[in-house]
Amino acid sequence: MTGRAADLGMLHSWWRSSLRVRVITITMVLGTVLAALIGSVVFGQVAQGLVRQAVETATLDAAQQARRVQEQFEAIDQRDNSSLNTAAFETVNLIAPSEQETRGVVLARALSNERDPRSAPTPAPTSASTTSRRPCRRRSTPTATTSRSW
Repeated sequence: MTGRAADLGMLHSWWRSSLRVRVITITMVLGTVLAALIGSVVFGQVAQGLVRQAVETATLDAAQQARRVQEQFEAIDQRDNSSLNTAAFETVNLIAPSEQETRGVVLARALSNERDPRSAPTPAPTSASTTSRRPCRRRSTPTATTSRSW
């Protein structure tokens, strides 16, 4: 114990007697703390900018896709359920192919659409179709505001 106390006493007297050691140590500690603080602030600002840019890009892309889909549905001449369902499935697969896991599609009626919805009865799944069907996990919300309905 006396050896350890002697070492601490010697270290303390060395610290008190050497101005060079104190200046270098304090400069290194303050420099490290300031570098860590500045790095944290810069990292946070860069991360916020990247997220903001990604959100803006995704929003613009979704708006473009919604306009494109609306134009495609407005161009459909046939109004029977089979044609409309085929067009809807083709549109969904065009925008969000099955191998793409990050994009989803939701087709919704326009708010100004006052026509009665048309739907075809869905056939009961067979054993072959249930094994080949993949669950739909992708969703997004392109909105359309035109008055044409399907």
